[in-house]
Amino acid sequence: MTVVVEEGGKVTNTGTANLSCVEAEIVNAWDGQDDYVVPMYFNVQAGQAGFEVQLDTQKGGGSQPEGGIRVLVSAAEPRVMLSATSVLSGNSGNIELQVPEKQ
Repeated sequence: MTVVVEEGGKVTNTGTANLSCVEAEIVNAWDGQDDYVVPMYFNVQAGQAGFEVQLDTQKGGGSQPEGGIRVLVSAAEPRVMLSATSVLSGNSGNIELQVPEKQ
């Protein structure tokens, strides 16, 4: 599994689908049309806060076209990516990477 975030807002999420086991690659970019950032708590009791970044929310996967990417980022310094998820179309499942290592 690989997540690449490029300057200019392009994000590529690549990996094996968790249900169908097919290789998949989702490429998206922030265009401000159906993208958003939301502050959120991952664990209210522990005070773990962060941000949810959604790219191309109209492509939600499942019965909708695939192509959306959800990235969770911690609020604590240094900020780290906690996960990146894309829901694939049909019953393929998701490609998801938890706590990726920065390269």
